[in-house]
Amino acid sequence: GQPTMLKRGKFLSTLASQKLKDVSTHVVDCLVRYSELGDFKTLRKSFRFNVSQPFVLEARALQVNSIIMIEVCLTNTAESELLVSGVRLVGGNSIEYDYVAAVNKMDGCVAHLQPLHGTSLFFRAPSSYLNDVSLSESDSTARICIRWRGVSCNMDSYSSEQVSIMTGAAER
Repeated sequence: GQPTMLKRGKFLSTLASQKLKDVSTHVVDCLVRYSELGDFKTLRKSFRFNVSQPFVLEARALQVNSIIMIEVCLTNTAESELLVSGVRLVGGNSIEYDYVAAVNKMDGCVAHLQPLHGTSLFFRAPSSYLNDVSLSESDSTARICIRWRGVSCNMDSYSSEQVSIMTGAAER
């Protein structure tokens, strides 16, 4: 950003954001230059943090009679238990699928996942969408948004991932 002049006793709070896609360790460097009685000084602080992808996702479309369902298989790749407290699935043309159910449901949560275990989340296409589309014409990709946290953590995290939806499942 631009240099900012601050008067004595005042402060500046700013938020910088960057979408991180690399699963690895990242470093944020903060640098402040200031003068004290005409003497210029520099204060530098680095913050190291890890970016991980706690889930592996697979999705497939199913058609039961005239109802199109999307099953999203969600696997916990983290080393600790995770609680999933919210999910949203949005397909092409901003069509929001209705969340129906999950396997491994826990009171107050969508799912409780042990390390290296998974669950299936089920979504139903809205009825207005079903009138115009068959399974073979349904979305081939969608965006799933997941609100989750570690069992020992009180702060929610959010993941938003593009998923490819496999079609061709047998119609019933």
